[in-house]
Parts: sequence; structure tokens; C-alpha cells
Amino acid sequence: MMDKVEAILQPKYEGEMREIKTKAVAKLFYDTLFYIFTTVSAYVVFREEPWFPSMIGGAGQCSNLYDDYPDWPTNKRTELEVYFTLQLGVHIFSVFELVVIKRKTDRKFYENLLHHFVAASLIISSMACNEIRPGVVILIVHDCSDILLAFTRAYLETTLTKVTIF
Repeated sequence: MMDKVEAILQPKYEGEMREIKTKAVAKLFYDTLFYIFTTVSAYVVFREEPWFPSMIGGAGQCSNLYDDYPDWPTNKRTELEVYFTLQLGVHIFSVFELVVIKRKTDRKFYENLLHHFVAASLIISSMACNEIRPGVVILIVHDCSDILLAFTRAYLETTLTKVTIF
């Protein structure tokens, strides 16, 4: 994968900077795939739920998000918790990665640390307050935007000039 990324990387990067950019672009392509996976899998699992809003492709309405709150039935509870735990793990790892590995090299260290720390805190508080249904909807909407964000950031560092699907 790294050879393919390096082959399409802009020629303005040389030496050590080229190696750093190659790793960064490869991570962005992997992030794009991760966000596609999480968004599609969450959509497939939750789309028929009465609380999953039709405005994002579901069969339900936002007004159903708080039906039976706070004593939600336990059906689909496992899927909700697995999805939340996956998202929480990603954000906690991102905080760990920033603090331990990228502290001196990340130009936007404090901005990224704040983002991932707040996201992990919101996921934890959402679970603690039994706000899992609204939290899932929010995470799916953000993951949809992250698909385009990660892909665009990677694409801009390459020599590619056209984006075509077919």
C-alpha cells in the first residue's frame, strides 16, 4: 500500500518529508475506509428501527428517539453498545496516539487532542446517561462527513487530477 501511495504523492515532497507525507496519506485512505465501514454497517443494522430518522435513510422519526426513555427495551441493546464501544475505542486510541506517539510531530496537537478528548467524553457521557439512540444518530452523521473529509485531505496530497466513479 505504501508503494502505491508514494507513487501518486505530489513530487514537491522529497526525502524525509516524502516518507512522512506517504504515511499520513496512507492513514487518511485507511480512515476513509474505516468511516465507510462504520457508516454502512451502522446504517444496515439500525435502518429499520423506529427511532432511526428517515432524513438519514432510516424507517423512523426523530420523535421516537426517546420512546420508553430511560427504560429502553433490551432488544437491539447489544448492537447499540457494540457500535458505541467501537467508536469510543477509536477516539480513546486517538487521544493515546496523540499524547504518546505524535506529541512532538503533530502541528495541530492541541486542536486534535481537544477534538478527540471531547468526542470520547461525549460518547462516555451519552452511555452513562442512557442517551445511546441519539448518540448513534449523531455518530453516524459525523462519520458520513468524515468519509469525505478524510478522502479529500488524502486526495489533495496526490497527483491525481480527476475523481471518477465509473
